[in-house]
Amino acid sequence: MTNRPYTWVVNAGQGMRVGDAGTFFATMQFRVIDTHPASNDASQSFRVSTLGYLYNLEGTDGTAAWRIHWHRDSVSPVTEPHLHFPPNLKLHYACERMTFEIAIRWCIEAGAPVRHSADVALQELAVTEAPHLLHRSWTSPLDPGYLEATQAGRP
Repeated sequence: MTNRPYTWVVNAGQGMRVGDAGTFFATMQFRVIDTHPASNDASQSFRVSTLGYLYNLEGTDGTAAWRIHWHRDSVSPVTEPHLHFPPNLKLHYACERMTFEIAIRWCIEAGAPVRHSADVALQELAVTEAPHLLHRSWTSPLDPGYLEATQAGRP
């Protein structure tokens, strides 16, 4: 069903153990939107639009290693993409729009095990992330290319 919000959550909110890196938690809110196949490069009759995300890595001791957030419809006054790092997780560090692939990349860089080499895993992430980077419909002010996109009429 299109034009309504959906949410996916990794492991029903219990997170996913990623070896010695700790436990990775991920949630994303999104909407499926009808499109005209002739109007998009993928020739699809729908697309997915991200509404928000929370990606967190906790160390093996349960303390936060990092948090990647964008929650535009929350009680927080911070509605742009941002990061949290220890020791003060209450501070919001503005950042570019972050993808799920970036969060996975950070887990690998923190030591999460991979099936192949880390280099191969990072190459595969780049391939899966590329369509999003090419076809996303909005950017944040810190994204590379933001000024060019806004001048072209794409926020």
